[in-house]
Amino acid sequence: MSKYTTRVIRAAGMATLTAVFTVASTGAFATSNGTSVVNSGDNAHVNTSNTTENTVSVNNQNDAVVMQNVNASSNTGNNDQNDNISLGGGGSTMTTGTAVVNTVMGVNANKNTTVISMPAGQGGMNLTDVVNTGDDANVGTNVNSTNMINVQNANSAYVSQGCGGGQMPGLGVVALLGGNHGGGHHGGCTANTGNNDANDNIGGSSMTTGAAAVSTVMGADVNHNQTVIGSDAAGQGQMVNDTSVTNTGNNAMVNTMVNSATRTRVQNYNSGMFNQFVKGHSNTGHNDANDNIGGTAMTTGAAGVATEMGVNANTNVTGIGGSAYAPGSVNVFDVVNTGDDFDGDADTSSTLKTHVNNGSTLSSYQSMWVQSNTGHSYTNDNVGMTTMMTGVGATGSSLHTGGNTNMTVLGSLGTLLSLLAL
Repeated sequence: MSKYTTRVIRAAGMATLTAVFTVASTGAFATSNGTSVVNSGDNAHVNTSNTTENTVSVNNQNDAVVMQNVNASSNTGNNDQNDNISLGGGGSTMTTGTAVVNTVMGVNANKNTTVISMPAGQGGMNLTDVVNTGDDANVGTNVNSTNMINVQNANSAYVSQGCGGGQMPGLGVVALLGGNHGGGHHGGCTANTGNNDANDNIGGSSMTTGAAAVSTVMGADVNHNQTVIGSDAAGQGQMVNDTSVTNTGNNAMVNTMVNSATRTRVQNYNSGMFNQFVKGHSNTGHNDANDNIGGTAMTTGAAGVATEMGVNANTNVTGIGGSAYAPGSVNVFDVVNTGDDFDGDADTSSTLKTHVNNGSTLSSYQSMWVQSNTGHSYTNDNVGMTTMMTGVGATGSSLHTGGNTNMTVLGSLGTLLSLLAL
């Protein structure tokens, strides 16, 4: 608010400014200057000055380097049942159990929340009364109030998550222990109930493999900044400069000046580089039941691979409102009876500068090599009834990346605080 009037205004109370961020806060800031010269003459000089400066600086910097790698294997297969002879029936029977591998990797890092709350009104009130004067009176009053708020958030995150290895581009960092990106059944996350042999049996042979399942979930949630700067009461910061020179004469000069400035700067910068790699293999096949006499039966279980990768990074939410958004100044200048060389000056100025800068870079590399197998089984050169039944093979994959989101709102404090719930 900026007001210039020729009527006297008396301000009720002192203006205060309080900044609170995270768990720290600045104390209330209030200044007042009241000067009264009633009867004067000759070479009277009256100079009053009021200066208020409040500076709040918040600097958050986070660096995270995370490498997560898993090599997991669950195996109930790789069994041999060969060269058995069963007289009188029964035969040879093989049943493998279920093999399951579950892997969950998560990274939650680099989050900054800054709240700076200021009561409505700025520090500074200057009241000057010179009632009866004459001769060479020179009256000058000054009020200056400056609020500077600077918030800087900088996050960098390098995250590598692997089930079987992989390389993070640009870093030359290898998530070790993984074997190949391609074929083969070694390294990575493997569930196996197959690779069984039941050969050269007499009296019948039966083989049943259990189910094999691999589940892998990877998630990275990093680099989020929330900044709210506002006032407990919506409205304008208030500064008052009240100057009244009632009866004067001779060479009276009156100078009054009010300056209020609020400068708010919020800078957010995020840098994220992510590598997510899965090598998953589930197998119930690769079985042999050959050269058996007396009937052969083979049943392979179901095999499945489920993979989910997700990245959520680089979000900046900034809200500025209340007195931080609307500084104010009031200048009241009243000269009633004068004469001679009266020269009156009245000045009022209000400056508001708000600067919000958001910058984010995101590099996400997501890849997978997954295989689900229930086949590659053989029942050859058997005597008697031979049956083979393979289970269901399935793979499911979900890859998603979300990032580089900026939201800036200028408004009331109630609106700004609601941003924290986003």
